[in-house]
Amino acid sequence: MPTHSPPPAPPQSRDDYDVVIVGAGFCGASAATLLRRAVPGCRVLLIDRNRTTTHKVGEATVEVSARFMTDVLGIGEHLRTCQLPKHGLRFWFTDARGRRLEEMSEIGPAAAPPLSTFQLDRSVLDEHIVSQAVEAGAELVRPATVRSWDEGWPRQAISLSDADGQMRTVTCRWLLDASGRAAFVARRKRLLERTDDHPTNAVWARWEGVHDLDGPAFVGSPDGSGADSGADSGREGSPRLRPLRARRRLATNHFCGRGWWCWMIPLACGRTSVGLVWDSTLFDLPGEGDVQQRYQQFVRRQDGLRELLEGAHPVEGDVMAYRHLPYRSRRFADRGWLLLGDAGMFLDPFYSPGLDQASISTFSAVQVVRDDLMRQASRAGSAAPGNDGDPASEEELDAALTSHDRRFDRSYRRWLEALYLGKYRLMGDAELATTAFLVDTALYYLGVVGPVYRHVDAFANPVFGLDLPQSTWSYRSMRWFSRRLQRLAEVRRRQGTYGRRNLGWRPRVVTFRLGPPALLPLAQGIAYWMRMEGSALLHSVVGRRRPATAPAATDVSSPPDESRRVA
Repeated sequence: MPTHSPPPAPPQSRDDYDVVIVGAGFCGASAATLLRRAVPGCRVLLIDRNRTTTHKVGEATVEVSARFMTDVLGIGEHLRTCQLPKHGLRFWFTDARGRRLEEMSEIGPAAAPPLSTFQLDRSVLDEHIVSQAVEAGAELVRPATVRSWDEGWPRQAISLSDADGQMRTVTCRWLLDASGRAAFVARRKRLLERTDDHPTNAVWARWEGVHDLDGPAFVGSPDGSGADSGADSGREGSPRLRPLRARRRLATNHFCGRGWWCWMIPLACGRTSVGLVWDSTLFDLPGEGDVQQRYQQFVRRQDGLRELLEGAHPVEGDVMAYRHLPYRSRRFADRGWLLLGDAGMFLDPFYSPGLDQASISTFSAVQVVRDDLMRQASRAGSAAPGNDGDPASEEELDAALTSHDRRFDRSYRRWLEALYLGKYRLMGDAELATTAFLVDTALYYLGVVGPVYRHVDAFANPVFGLDLPQSTWSYRSMRWFSRRLQRLAEVRRRQGTYGRRNLGWRPRVVTFRLGPPALLPLAQGIAYWMRMEGSALLHSVVGRRRPATAPAATDVSSPPDESRRVA
């Protein structure tokens, strides 16, 4: 984001700011950094309730957020030296009958992807960006709690207290809400609403002692001696998993069943994030005890995870859970305030969209505020920033806010429809889930990744938020395929063929690349879809039925009489 001049005239007192940002995590610290770079004279106050940044989910980047961090924030060196590279997405499927990893179907790239992405220790990353914001000239106050907000325009007042209970009132022109799920603005203005047609839940923890998927227990020793005796090893003297140029451990590994999936993400500190997400219309978290106990019981007995977690344990006190994941604010911006990241919306952790949304909403909000401050600066000779502006400037600002609000509203609805509604019906079938992965990712490259890699200003446009041909085509195609695959899932369940390739299937996945090469994985996905359509049609004509081998109920690994409760 380029630097502009001249800077705005300074506010009149030390407690008067151009921008106050609530939340010093990824979004808040990034916004502070970008504002100070774009408008060097502006005063930015960054407030956070925690003394230091904390561990949180959102530990995997995808191509859009990686581009934002490396080329907009300029923290590529930190990512390369303090975080881990990410080797794509990898999916594991089973018939849930006590299978070992080498028996399961495995879907993933053979080599590291050409575009750099990363696995993140968020406490380390966020603290680095906070330091960058302070170095850029933002003022940081933490720990501090916002006690009241007196909304107004063109000035508003915010009262906060520090760790000793000392009160302070500050004024500002703009309030940026980067408070995450706390949703400071949306909750106070009663704008927050749940998305009830996608009732997903999540529980996760960081683990110590997780076995290495690239270790000798699975791929053999460097001297060729084969599998060792660890991690429930199998045949002595032979690698259990085929060799790859990509490292399985560095991927985001997904262990999937109908209605649920588990992630496994490595962190640079040596720990591993393990999470479970499920759709409560299809699956209930089984077992006895509290949510922490049921989570551990579940992941420890799942095929694949059972081997990797043998002897491992979660970090004490680190288990976290959210009962209902998706929500949104009915407004994303108005005079005096804008919502960033999770303070405005959250959809689903599948495909790791959270940091994409955080990056895009931060960039777009900073543009709105930057342009407003520069309009104020241009008339500094007759009216200092913070005074009532001329009608033309106010109309220009209102138009920008209306456009911002509409684009993010449209983005949420389209993103939900295209990617997530009904998606969990596919997750217990390797063919269906792989087809969705290929089609979704190829269309993401064509309609979303491509524009931001051509020019960073495309970050101002939320995913599917503009009615441009490329974006609209990607959204409509993704939505159509999702609905079609869901219909196929129900057909395959009726025919007894759901999950028929959940054992031993290891297709060669085409590499995702920018531009026309992204059509190759799209073609691969379409070919898989056509094959499944033909197979279903043939099956219906000849009237044959095959026994289902995939998870066919909410949790096939649980006894039928086991109690079921949603966390």
